[in-house]
Amino acid sequence: MVKELNLQFIRDDDCRQKIYRLMDLMRRASFRRGVETTDFLDPYTVEVAESVMRQESDLSYRLEGGYRDAERKRILFTYGEEEWLQDAEISLYRGVGQESWKPEHREILGSLMGLGIDRSKFGDIVIRENQFYVFMEKEIENYVSSQLAEVGRESISGEVISLEGFEHRREVGTIKRISVASLRLDAVVSALVPTSRGKAQELIRQERVKVNHQLEKRIAYELSPGDLISIRKAGRYQLGVDVKTSKKGRIQCEIEKF
Repeated sequence: MVKELNLQFIRDDDCRQKIYRLMDLMRRASFRRGVETTDFLDPYTVEVAESVMRQESDLSYRLEGGYRDAERKRILFTYGEEEWLQDAEISLYRGVGQESWKPEHREILGSLMGLGIDRSKFGDIVIRENQFYVFMEKEIENYVSSQLAEVGRESISGEVISLEGFEHRREVGTIKRISVASLRLDAVVSALVPTSRGKAQELIRQERVKVNHQLEKRIAYELSPGDLISIRKAGRYQLGVDVKTSKKGRIQCEIEKF
């Protein structure tokens, strides 16, 4: 019997709903004694999911994102034999544009969701020069292959390839320096977008900002070197570890945009 849990400690409403869905799948797996698989989950939701699943002593699970260092992952789990956890049914799509093309995450993400595909149906998006790779659930591979013809204004060609054909390398973003009065979330978002401090605060209130994959609603939240900041429709940024304070008291640091 799956334990009933109070999930009000989860501030992110979207994450909470995904955990409720996970618990429903756990109850089904307990009743059927088969294998269940989640959609792709962001790292924060995976962390919460693992804390929930570890409370079930007779449940076995495995995380799979398509490659070793994947951020977004599916969870396979069962109350039966651990050996049953074999295939996460993940496909890999490769899109290619002109040699001069520089694809961006937000454009690729927008094009995929423009096809009517929910974000949970695909995992990491990895960019290499004028190419990009999308890890996705096998059930949508034919639809994406036949329908994804453009990313932004760029015409692309694409195909589904073997997962074994993907070699992971750390993605390198665009580096720039910013100068802010403090590492408060609203100050940093204001410098990244860029926009006014008031409009940055509004983005946070509208729940368009995540820190380390977790929705952050606190305007005065203090960021730390190495934090990953995601701003919906504006991109992902990582705060560098080399943070300095100028003679005038302003904080200067590097930002890597992906």
